[in-house]
Order: sequence, then structure tokens, then C-alpha cells
Amino acid sequence: MRDFFQNFYDDFLYRLNPKYIYQKVTRGFSDRDLYNLDRNLAKLIHKRMKVYSKMNCGDYCAIPNNYEYMALWKRDLRKIEFAFEKLSDSSQDWLDASKHFEKIKDSDNPIDSEMWIKVVEYRRNYIDWCLQIFAKNFRGLWL
Repeated sequence: MRDFFQNFYDDFLYRLNPKYIYQKVTRGFSDRDLYNLDRNLAKLIHKRMKVYSKMNCGDYCAIPNNYEYMALWKRDLRKIEFAFEKLSDSSQDWLDASKHFEKIKDSDNPIDSEMWIKVVEYRRNYIDWCLQIFAKNFRGLWL
């Protein structure tokens, strides 16, 4: 509900532009939503994956054919949910880049900056790996 009011404020009250209002009402999205399409889609997918992972093992459990155990499927669902949560975060704090950068910004040691780059690359690679899990199981996401 908070997201709805935030989006309402951002789209209708803060940037009152008749063109974008008309697009939002007629299409359901405006051209402004296309500038960061990956983040906008990640927000939509994250909300739905969160509910899907809770519902998937309610009264009945449905796992894709390539999983032998429910625990492995639940683990991968958590990874997918994590990836979309971090991708939809507009602050990009999921990299913790600012925290690591504060530690090394005054350092003359090149190893510190190399470690920071490795941390950021590792986290980006992890998100990419989680997205591959999502892509591999995309057609099996049904109840």
C-alpha cells in the first residue's frame, strides 16, 4: 500500500505532467517508467515472487520437474526473491559499496581498492547467478 501511495505521489502530484498522467491512466504506465525498466520490472517481480514463495507450499506443493527435493526448490526461491529485492532497491545499497568505500577512501594501499572491487564483482555475479536460476525455472512458476 505504501508503494501505491509513493507511486501516486511521484507520478501524479510531484511531477504533474498531463502527458504522463494520461499515459498512466490509459496504458497503466508512463514513458517515465521505461527509463529504468529493469528496476521497475524488478519491483513488480519481487512483490509477486514474495507472495508466490509463500503460497507455493500452502495446502499443496508444486515443484518443477528438475528438483528432486522441496528444500532445494525453496532455497532457490529464496535466492530468486533476494535477487529481485536487491535489484529493485533504488539506493543500490545491496552492494554495500559505500560502506566499503568509506574504509578505503583515505587508504594508500592498492590492495584495499582491489578487495573492494572483488566484493562488488562477487555480489554482482551472485545476483546474475540468481537471475539464471529464475530464467531456468521461469516456465515452472505456477501453482
